Amino acid sequence: MGENTGGGQPPGDKEPKERKKRKLATPDLNTNYKMFVKPNYKRQFPDNHSAECVVYVESQENDKLGNRNPIALTKLFTDNVKGIVGVHRVNAHKVGVTFKKPAPANNFLKMDNFLGKHKLKAFVPAHLTETTGVLRYVPKEMSNEEIYKNITCDTEVISVKRFMRKVDGKLVPIGTIAVTFAATTLPQYAYMQMYRYPIHMYIPPLLQCYKCLKFNHSARVCRGEQMCSACSGQHSYKECDVDEITCINCKGNHLAISRDCPVKQRKMEEKKAKYENLGRSFATVVSSTAPSVPVPTTNPKVFPTITKPSNTVGVSQTSLNIEQLLNDDTIINALIKSLVMLGNDRSDTPINNIRIKEILKANLLN
Repeated sequence: MGENTGGGQPPGDKEPKERKKRKLATPDLNTNYKMFVKPNYKRQFPDNHSAECVVYVESQENDKLGNRNPIALTKLFTDNVKGIVGVHRVNAHKVGVTFKKPAPANNFLKMDNFLGKHKLKAFVPAHLTETTGVLRYVPKEMSNEEIYKNITCDTEVISVKRFMRKVDGKLVPIGTIAVTFAATTLPQYAYMQMYRYPIHMYIPPLLQCYKCLKFNHSARVCRGEQMCSACSGQHSYKECDVDEITCINCKGNHLAISRDCPVKQRKMEEKKAKYENLGRSFATVVSSTAPSVPVPTTNPKVFPTITKPSNTVGVSQTSLNIEQLLNDDTIINALIKSLVMLGNDRSDTPINNIRIKEILKANLLN
C-alpha cells in the first residue's frame, strides 16, 4: 500500500493525503471484524452443570507446574481450597483441579490472594462450558458487534468472529462466522430477526508445532529439537543457508508449513473426519436413546432403561451403527466413564436425558 515517506512534502501535494486516507481505512476494517465477546464475560461453570467441574491451573512464571511433586502440589490445593475431589496432571505446564459442584469451582477462580501468592492462574477450559458453531451466508458488511446484538438463540451467545481471507495481500471478510455458545451441546438454529441460520459444527484448524514441525501440539509444550521448516535441518529457519528446500514430514520440495504437504493434508482430513464422526456418533447415541429415556418422577437415582430397537428399523443400517459404535474406542471409553460418574453420584440431581447428554458430551471432548 505504499511506503511511509516520513514528511517533507509541500503542503499542497496530494500524494500524502491519499496515503493518509488509505491508512485511516485499515483501523475501521480491523474494528468491524475484530472478534466481539460479550461484555464483562468470565468463563465459569453454570449452576446446573451436572458433570465434574475441572479447573485448569498453570504458573504465571512459565514454571512447569505439571512436573512438580504431586503430593506436595495436591496438599497445597487441598489445604487452601474447599470442595476439591481430585487433582491430576494435564501436561507439563497445567494441572486440573476437580470439584464435584459448580459453586466451589467458581469460588476457586475468585481466590485472587491464594493464586497471586503462589503465582498461579486458574481458568475453566472452554470445552467444558462452551461450544462453537459456524453460520454461513451472513452479510459481509455486518460487523461482529452488529451480529452479536441481532442474533438470537435458545442458548446464550458468548462471542462472534468473522472468518477472513487473504486476497492480494489484504484480509477481506467472507460470509462465514464462528459463534460460541454457553453450552456443551450445539444448538440447531440461530436467528437474526426472523431469518433462520442452520448451525454447523466448527472444526478448528490443524495445530502444527513451529519448533519440531510435527502436528497436534504447540511449541510451548514441545519436547523435540528445533527443526528448520525449509531444509529440515536441526536449526531455526532464520539460520538456514541451504538452497534446496526439503519438508521434514514428507521429504517433498516445499516448506514444512506448506498446505501442499501431503502429510499435512492427511492430518487435516483425519481431524475433519474425527470431528464429523464424533458428531454423527453422538447424534446416533442421543437419537437412539432419547425416545426411551423418561424423566424420573419418584426415584431420581433410577438409571433410565434403553429399550431394544424396533424391528421396523432397517436391520443392516442398525447393525452398521452398532458396529461403528462398538469399534470406536473414544465412544466406548466416554460411555464407560459417564456410567461410572452417574453410578458414583451421591447428589440429589435427577438423572434425565439432558444430564446424560451433558456428561457424555464432556467426556467425549476430554
